[in-house]
Amino acid sequence: MRHGEQPRVVVRSLSDERPTLAKRVLLLPAAEQAEAARYLRPDDRDRFLVGRLLLRDIIAAETALPLNAIILARDAHGRPCAVQDRRIDINLSHSGDRVVAAIGRDLSVGIDVEQHRAGIDFGAIGRQVFTPWETRLIAASGAAAVAAFFAQWTLKEALIKALGRGFLDDPRRLEIRPSDAGSFRPVFVGSDPDDVGGGWTLVAIDCGDGHAGALAFRPRPPT
Repeated sequence: MRHGEQPRVVVRSLSDERPTLAKRVLLLPAAEQAEAARYLRPDDRDRFLVGRLLLRDIIAAETALPLNAIILARDAHGRPCAVQDRRIDINLSHSGDRVVAAIGRDLSVGIDVEQHRAGIDFGAIGRQVFTPWETRLIAASGAAAVAAFFAQWTLKEALIKALGRGFLDDPRRLEIRPSDAGSFRPVFVGSDPDDVGGGWTLVAIDCGDGHAGALAFRPRPPT
């Protein structure tokens, strides 16, 4: 991956990974194997393991390091980072049967995947997350409103993850609007000064049936 290229995205299915998971887990450090063992639900444990292996796979492809030589840490915001090469940024998400990761060189990246789920109070959640414009956009989708909800959610979540601040900020301070050629752009609508900034590219990613996914990225300023 050269400077300025679009991030590399990898989507994996939990069900596809499980047959080889017991063997590949041995590539992980003992501390991460012990962390996985503390999960009570097998699905949560397996998502953690597949995610950690996926991060090492994409870092190995970028740096040519063997998997067992890759050291993962967390930055000041709790995001995973590769100790060996601080010029690359990585991000991970999992939901349902999907685990997704993104890697970019000299880029800030964020990625999100969400399984379409029933039984959620979309109105109550939407009032805490979406602007009035976004709420109207989702409502206008009619029978596809559930898919539209998660599509908008993942676009916003991917951007917030790329910013590295999580949902501590009010997500209603920005809205995600369609841009050119199938991409999207954030529009700051808060009353405070814009601390999101420009230069962001947001795109939907194909995560398979029943899942929505999105990627956000922009060049990092020179250091």
